[in-house]
Amino acid sequence: MAADARILLISGSTRRGSGNAASRAPLLLADVTAMQLYCFQIGQLATAGRLAPTLAGLAKMHNTSKARHVLHEARDLLGGNGILLDFHVIRHMVDVEAVHTFEGTETMQTLIVGRDITGIGAFT
Repeated sequence: MAADARILLISGSTRRGSGNAASRAPLLLADVTAMQLYCFQIGQLATAGRLAPTLAGLAKMHNTSKARHVLHEARDLLGGNGILLDFHVIRHMVDVEAVHTFEGTETMQTLIVGRDITGIGAFT
């Protein structure tokens, strides 16, 4: 995700009064790193032919939710600059919102994972 490099940039160029960027940026980097590691592990399992659909759904659900959170925080840290294309945060934010809205990724994956856990489908 391109947001990881942007978070470092953001932490040094935030508006005054936006909160403690130095303390928020490492948490955002940790979230981005977790998403990357999740994708790496999913790729390894898929290559080995051991990827269960529920685990893939759990990864999609997690990463969609975390991406929305990270980009919201990055936008907040930048203040008015967060909507400028110079920082790319708003572009990534709109992309993630499109995935969330049109593909229903987070919601649909929650239903898929829930069905596997409980054995009860939402659409029976």
